[in-house]
Amino acid sequence: LFQVWTDSSVVSKITAANYKVIASPSNYWYLNIATNTWQVVYSYDPTMDLTSSAQKDLVIGGEVALWGEFVDDQNIISSLYPRACAAGER
Repeated sequence: LFQVWTDSSVVSKITAANYKVIASPSNYWYLNIATNTWQVVYSYDPTMDLTSSAQKDLVIGGEVALWGEFVDDQNIISSLYPRACAAGER
């Protein structure tokens, strides 16, 4: 089991090698990255670059990440919502 946090393109490489994946790629689901708006978060489907149903079956879930050193009590709500909700819709 691998957790892909670096880049979404790694999901296809890991599943092609027949390993299970939890997707949390930084280019879509890191909430502390300003360019990852709720629209970007919502647009990501962890199986979108996978060509076979066998690869798609190896994606067992996903996780959004928000690193504590980038938030405080002044910005946690605006950093977390609505982007985490957008991922939950997927």
